[in-house]
Formats: sequence, structure tokens, C-alpha cells
Amino acid sequence: MDLLSVIRRWHFRQKIPIREIKRRTGLSRKQKRTAKQLHADLVKLGYDGSYNRVAAFARRWRTELQYEHQNSGRGTFVPLVFPSVTT
Repeated sequence: MDLLSVIRRWHFRQKIPIREIKRRTGLSRKQKRTAKQLHADLVKLGYDGSYNRVAAFARRWRTELQYEHQNSGRGTFVPLVFPSVTT
């Protein structure tokens, strides 16, 4: 079974805290991967593209993620006072 599925089941269904999941699996949600590590893993899986393509994708993805983060969560302005309409 996929490790991600097991982790999701532990956390959402069985309500196991993230610290306990970290202890059981030895994984950390803060572990980051460099583009070189990502390329090496992809090559092991059969990817025959260049490192530059992987790095370009990672740069574009990171930029888009930062842009989305900057534009989300600001909320929407809803006026608390509305102009009165007289007919």
C-alpha cells in the first residue's frame, strides 16, 4: 500500500497526531528536496529528460505557488453599510 495512503488514514481516520506519525515513519513534513535530488529520483523511475528541464519546472512551480500564496487569503471586501435606495 502507498505510504501516503497509510499516513492519510492514520491522520484523518484514526486521528493519530502528526508527531506520532513522524515517530513511526521517520519522515518529516519539513523535509525538502532539491532539484538535483528530484532529478535523480526521476531517472531511477525511468525519466530520460535533462536536469535543466526538471530545474525549470521546479522554478516555474515555485513561482506560481508564491504568486497564489500572495493573492489568496486576503479576503474580500464586503461593505458593512449599504447606500439606501429610495423609490
